Amino acid sequence: MNWRAIWDQLVSYGPLGMFVIAIVDTAFLPTAQAVDLMVVMQAAAAPEMALPLFVCMVLGSSVGAVILWSIARSGGAWALSRSIKAEKLERVRAKIRKYDAAALVIPSFLPIPGSPMKLFIFAAGALGISPLRIGVAVGAGKVGRYGLMIGLGLWLGDEAWPLIKQYGGRVAVAALALIAIAFALRARRKVQTDIHAPDI
Repeated sequence: MNWRAIWDQLVSYGPLGMFVIAIVDTAFLPTAQAVDLMVVMQAAAAPEMALPLFVCMVLGSSVGAVILWSIARSGGAWALSRSIKAEKLERVRAKIRKYDAAALVIPSFLPIPGSPMKLFIFAAGALGISPLRIGVAVGAGKVGRYGLMIGLGLWLGDEAWPLIKQYGGRVAVAALALIAIAFALRARRKVQTDIHAPDI
């Protein structure tokens, strides 16, 4: 089966084709930066389709996350535990226990080396987090990711991707720091609320 030909055919369908690609990328076959490149190039080539493209990418990623959740719940988590080091899997589980579905937002927005988004989704599914909350959390992360990619494509056109490759790492670190601060503030607020909550 010629996957490249199928991929090219899907891309030719515009936002609807990208919707399918987003599902496949999230649920089954990770494509590294290939999808980001497609999003940037489509936004640059057809600015009038930027909004449908954005909606299709976010929804497709959310649907893909729910599909992957169903795989985890049907026994895929056992297969995952056989191929991932126990201590690494436990670190992911600890983050999900602490932050619940919100722990999926960061890996959905930024690819974290050694902590792929699929691992977080598998762990969340195995821990019983609802598919709706998983889909919303992944969608929230993708709003930022694809919003940024489409915005750069609209603003810079064909020059966007070389700049993303050159400066993307620095932007990712800065964005990750801001998100981490937001999570820390959220956790601190929750602790303060628990402390001041009246005993019943």
